[in-house]
Amino acid sequence: MFKIYKNPLSEANGFTQDYIQKIKDNKPLSWIKHWNEQQFMPAHFYNSLKIKPTVDKNVSEKYIYPIFFDPMVTSVKENVRLDFFDIPTKILRDIDNNKAKLYIDHSSEGYDITYHMKGFDDLTHDMICNTIEVYGIDPKNVILGTANLKPYTDVPYNIFTFNGPMFWNEAEQPEEWWQNLKLIQTRYRRPKKLISLTRTVRQHRLQFARELYTKQLLADNICTLPQFIDYEIEYNKFIFKDIPESMMKTLPWYYDIRTIRDINPVNLSLPSSRRIYQEGYISFVLETFFCYSDYDLVNEPLNFELDISEKTMKPISMLHPFIVMGQPGILKHLQSMGFKTFHGWWDESYDNILDPNERFNTLINLYEQLSSYSHKTLADMMYEMIPILEHNFFLYKSMKDHENFLNPFIKQVINTFKS
Repeated sequence: MFKIYKNPLSEANGFTQDYIQKIKDNKPLSWIKHWNEQQFMPAHFYNSLKIKPTVDKNVSEKYIYPIFFDPMVTSVKENVRLDFFDIPTKILRDIDNNKAKLYIDHSSEGYDITYHMKGFDDLTHDMICNTIEVYGIDPKNVILGTANLKPYTDVPYNIFTFNGPMFWNEAEQPEEWWQNLKLIQTRYRRPKKLISLTRTVRQHRLQFARELYTKQLLADNICTLPQFIDYEIEYNKFIFKDIPESMMKTLPWYYDIRTIRDINPVNLSLPSSRRIYQEGYISFVLETFFCYSDYDLVNEPLNFELDISEKTMKPISMLHPFIVMGQPGILKHLQSMGFKTFHGWWDESYDNILDPNERFNTLINLYEQLSSYSHKTLADMMYEMIPILEHNFFLYKSMKDHENFLNPFIKQVINTFKS
């Protein structure tokens, strides 16, 4: 096994006072987060029972030196494309002696960061290559962990999938979990039908909300949407229809939440986050990304790039059937992990449609179809799904309890030391 080096931010460990002050003052280098303080370390990693960071700067075993690359770099305005990570002299010496490996962690975001080196202007690849060149590090001693499930691997360093967001959610059976199971078993008539939760405005989410508004589908369903002033047009070729002014005046869309602080938008740690799944029968998940980052390849299946986040796993944690408005192949990947989906109750062919406009329209048609079903029909469907809902939950719980999602990371690091 190996250790994870978690050194204090101090001059003794190779960081100058000037550098430390820049970090503390949120100056130009503040978006480069070394894992030197617990709050900068992703919880899915730091709280692990399998791997635990050590604070021993004189660690005698083989170890990795991890750097958490802040996902906020995607919005950084500085000219840092030629910048590099600061690596202490001790670490560089241990890397040369095959005692240490440099680990760059990008496990909290699943978007593409290596294909064409242009994933939404993310600079991770540039920073890694610059660091390798500046310090003369052998690329085989550098590892990048990304949450993307099919990363582009034609890069000079080691890269593998380490998806943290899929395992951010609780995998317990709190009171709300048992309540929902009872509602399913008794075929309870729920207040609404379909549930879609949106915290951040994105092109496909806004167009989805527009469809619900213009087709008058909001009354029977739950769709949250924040107020916004502007948003990014991510793909010019993707369907874009102007948002009616009358719709803008209705924002924000909340559902039975007294304050926005009453619900945790990322995981299911709060009761209010869990109770929402008792309000409807089906989760219509609006994933982070809907198109490939390279839109020109839209009519060809890609062997790389697939983003699945905590958003898809939330309904699994709460015994909820789901439909995913995301990149093609998400359902196929979940099935490869052992999860079961719901083709016995509705058409899941949308998962195989590459063209985003066609896939979007297919999903909207499916939404309209399910929204037209009676409450009795939907309650009966949920009752029939109990074996699948329980299977998915307990599979997810097993993966969480045994921390199976960390196995690829551990295997990759061990193999890197062997090479």
